[in-house]
Amino acid sequence: MAISYPVTMPFGADGRTLIQSLQIGVVSKVGISESPFTFKQQIQDYNDSRWEGTITTRPLFGADALAMRAFILSLKGRLGTFTFFIPQNLSNDYETGASFDGEDSININTKSGVTPSHTMKAGTYFQTDTAEKKLFMVIEDANIGSSANTDIIPVSFGVTATEGTDLITTNPACTAKLMNNASTYAVDITEGHSFSFAFHGV
Repeated sequence: MAISYPVTMPFGADGRTLIQSLQIGVVSKVGISESPFTFKQQIQDYNDSRWEGTITTRPLFGADALAMRAFILSLKGRLGTFTFFIPQNLSNDYETGASFDGEDSININTKSGVTPSHTMKAGTYFQTDTAEKKLFMVIEDANIGSSANTDIIPVSFGVTATEGTDLITTNPACTAKLMNNASTYAVDITEGHSFSFAFHGV
C-alpha cells in the first residue's frame, strides 16, 4: 500500500514523545540592500515566512528505533511531509471568528458554552483543526470576541478555516518537510539509535 502523506512522527511504545529537544523558530522573507558608502538600507518585505528548526530524539532502542527508522526513510528525503506535536498544555477553548485573512491575522472567539481556562496570550501556539494541520503563534494578546483581528506568525497563505473551526492549543501539530534528502541516523555498538534532522514548515 502506498504511503499517504503527511505521516505522523511516531510515539514511543510507552506513549511518550520520542523528541528529546526541539529547536524551532520562524524565518521571514525580508530582503535588505545596503549602500557600501553611507550604510543606508533599502528593505523589501515579501510578507512570507515559515517555521524552521531541528528535532533531536532521545536514545532509542528496540521497537522505538524500528518505528523511527521506518518513519524517517518513508519521507524519501524532501518528498514527503510529516506532522509532529509541539509541547503546550493548554485546553482547546477557542475557535475562528468571522475571518482568517489568509495572510497574517485571525479573528478569534471563545467556543460556545466554554469558560476559557487560559487566555490566548502573545506567544501561544495554535493549530487550525483542518486538513492542513498548520502551526501558528499569536504574536499579540488575542482580541477575543471583538471585530479586531489578532496578528499571527507565520503568514497563512493557502490556509482556509471557516467560522467556528476549532483552534487546537493542546499539543498543536506542525506539518513539515525535511530540509534535505539525506535521511541519516546514528547507531552505537549497543544498537542505540539517535536521530537529529532539520525541517521546515509547509
